[in-house]
Amino acid sequence: MACVECHTEPGLGGWIQSKINGVRQLYEVVAGTFPRPVPPPDHSLLPSSNDTCLRCHDIAPLLAGGGPIRLVLRAEYGLDTESTRQTVALVVRPAGFGGTGATVGVHWHVASHVDFLAADTHSQSIDYVSVTNPDGTSKDFIASRAITQSEDVQADLDRLTASDYSRRMD
Repeated sequence: MACVECHTEPGLGGWIQSKINGVRQLYEVVAGTFPRPVPPPDHSLLPSSNDTCLRCHDIAPLLAGGGPIRLVLRAEYGLDTESTRQTVALVVRPAGFGGTGATVGVHWHVASHVDFLAADTHSQSIDYVSVTNPDGTSKDFIASRAITQSEDVQADLDRLTASDYSRRMD
């Protein structure tokens, strides 16, 4: 499978947009003007997971809690003069959403609706998160830095809703 099948919008419009973006990135690399550190993309410009991930990946096994747990080993090399080799071990749990244990899989958010408010377009500062579970229950989280009056945060929620970028995690 080619990278573009998941990382660009389908059709001619997605192809053109990816080429424009690629030319811009090439120019920035050649000119040495790319930002450091490289910022994440604007979430509003990313393709929907319905157009990318879900075209090939069936979430039914994730919802059922099935799927493998994998151990991934990666070799990393230090920046010291000897370039010392280190092994990084990652336990990847692509399936499962939780249950009664403290450990959940990385795709827990697929079974729930996760909405958030971010102070910037790159979602580097998230002020509010709302998680609605399949059974209709929900939990809301507000960043302590966004609270002006702890006894009643409704005014803060109204302010954030009016000023922040609203996004559904997909």
